[in-house]
Amino acid sequence: MKKLLLLIVFLLALISSGFSQKTLPATGGYLTDSLHATVARVPLPDSVRQAVHKLFKWGRLYSTVGAVSGGVMVASATTYIANRKDDWGTGVDLCLGTNAMVFGTMGMVRFSCKRERQVLADLEQGQPLPPDVALWFPFVTRDK
Repeated sequence: MKKLLLLIVFLLALISSGFSQKTLPATGGYLTDSLHATVARVPLPDSVRQAVHKLFKWGRLYSTVGAVSGGVMVASATTYIANRKDDWGTGVDLCLGTNAMVFGTMGMVRFSCKRERQVLADLEQGQPLPPDVALWFPFVTRDK
């Protein structure tokens, strides 16, 4: 049973690490530098800045909650395994906790303060919101 759980954890770690690897477009070069130099920065309205900030704030909160709860599930399952009280439920807790922890950590990276500043700078230069951030807009509550 322990070998099976270790195998499952190892496979989940291999699968999950591929999600965090991202290829970035090549920067630098004459054409891209000249285009960025000619684009004037347009100040964003405060409502847009507040909406983007609120989106990133809620994204950080939900990601942190997911990562912490996943960590608690993994710690609980590890304790049960160490005390030799493991059964199939412990393996399920370990798998679900690992996934929650990995996706929560990926969300914390996605909605980091550094990325928020980068997205705001891109919006000032006329770039659209990144697709992975734009998908979260329906989940942001509106103030009435």
